[in-house]
Amino acid sequence: MNWRVEREIVRRKDMESRRAARLAAWGKGERPGPFKVMYYPTNICNLECAICWQRLGVEDYSELSLDRRRDLVAEANQLRVQEFVIGGGGEPLARWSQIRPMFDAIKASGMYGLLFTNGTLLSRDIAEHLVGIGWNKVLVSIDGQREANDEVRETGSYDRILSGLDRLLQARGDSELPLVGAGCVLTRQGVRDLPDLVRMLGERGCDQLNLIRLVVYLDSQRRFVLPEDDMSRLNSVLEDAMTEAERTGMATNLAQYLDRQLVQSAERFETVLLSDRTLGSTEDRFRNALCFEPFSNMVIHPNGMVGPCCMSGDRPVASVVERTLSDVWYGDEFTRLRNGILKREPEPYCRICDLNVFQENQRLRLALVGTS
Repeated sequence: MNWRVEREIVRRKDMESRRAARLAAWGKGERPGPFKVMYYPTNICNLECAICWQRLGVEDYSELSLDRRRDLVAEANQLRVQEFVIGGGGEPLARWSQIRPMFDAIKASGMYGLLFTNGTLLSRDIAEHLVGIGWNKVLVSIDGQREANDEVRETGSYDRILSGLDRLLQARGDSELPLVGAGCVLTRQGVRDLPDLVRMLGERGCDQLNLIRLVVYLDSQRRFVLPEDDMSRLNSVLEDAMTEAERTGMATNLAQYLDRQLVQSAERFETVLLSDRTLGSTEDRFRNALCFEPFSNMVIHPNGMVGPCCMSGDRPVASVVERTLSDVWYGDEFTRLRNGILKREPEPYCRICDLNVFQENQRLRLALVGTS
């Protein structure tokens, strides 16, 4: 494992411990602020990926004003937010000139900064700026080797993604930050590429591969779903990819995809949430909550609408256009969401819960049980 990854693991374990401690305060009747804020600056995107939610059609391209964007970071800092994620939505770097001050303010406030990007707009200037401010992590989307990626994303996107990735790695040089990784959606087109993809990224100097479960929004996207015969060979592919990750010193989340129930429950995930897997082996109501996102996370969409997690895009509950983050966080809407989660009554979007979010919440649950 390379030295950057080793330091990042220590850093993330500490953050997860502090997040669990903040959740434990909720369990005691206190009401601390969110640990993490996710902000999607725009629905504009320069790619037309076949698996994207935008294939449903985008009806709203409105965005927060420059002043409101600036104030978000200050309000997050007042709430003692520890992690600020910028993603999409659309492609956040399409708005780089407008959101660059947010990146600077996030790091000046001491928050952990994470950027999700398709990588195609990662210019040398942007890369050098991210390195210069000590941005923590950048995850670039790539869904397999050239043929598979270009079928999932867009013809020619593979080369453009790697060009942006290489510019970031070159700008980083011997610096510790940012950690540079890739996000890869698990598709039938790209699954066999995983070992070669890990090898290629590791040899290039990347630090992490984050596998992401496919969410099907339209029937036309079902051609990307793993068929049963591929599912039966998935563990072998994952193990080969994990071997390559160990050889090149990369961190991955591949091991959690060895759990067949989690992978196969992609479109009916509430059955997992309502199972014994989300019980904390205790009579404590808070530790048995379906998840902890409404107690520790806020997601802000381009138009200012807010939800509790990354999957809540079609059902936001409040707006920060005229209200502060604090007002929304402690308002009636988030209170209702929290009460539903405590009653183990999932929201409609819980059926497509992100596997990485689920596993993170399970680790937090274990930490909370340990504090009982």
